[in-house]
Amino acid sequence: MFRPLPRYLPEPHMQALAAAPKASDPAGLRDTAIIAVIQATGLRASEICGLQVRDVTRNLVFVRRGKGGGQRYVPLTAAAYTAVLAYLAAFPAPSAAPLFRTGPNQPITRRRLHKALAAYQRGLGLPTGVHLLRASFATL
Repeated sequence: MFRPLPRYLPEPHMQALAAAPKASDPAGLRDTAIIAVIQATGLRASEICGLQVRDVTRNLVFVRRGKGGGQRYVPLTAAAYTAVLAYLAAFPAPSAAPLFRTGPNQPITRRRLHKALAAYQRGLGLPTGVHLLRASFATL
C-alpha cells in the first residue's frame, strides 16, 4: 500500500515564513528563533516546547523528551543558532529555564506554538500547521 506524501512548503514559502515575524516585537524575536530551529532541525512541536536554554549549543540541539521518551542530539545550523542567540540576548534566562517562553520561566505551550505559527502562515496565505514545517525540513 502506498501512503500519500505529506504536504510541505517549497523553499520560497519557507523563506517568507522565516521573515514574517517582526524583530522589533518580543514575540517576534521568539517566533523567528522557533521557526529557524524547526526549519533547521525538524523538531516536533512538543520537542520545541520542551527545550531548555542549556539544550542548544553552537551546532547541536539536545532533545530530552522526544517521541517515545527518547533522547537525541540533532544538528543545528549557524543561522538557527544566531536566531536563538538574538532572542536570548533580548530575553536572557538561566540555563535550566525553558528556551522558548511566554512569560518569566513559563515555557511556550503546544497550543500557543501552533497558534503563533498559524497566524504567520495564514498572513502569508499558506496552509497551517507545525507538522507542515517538519515535512518541509525533510524536503530541503
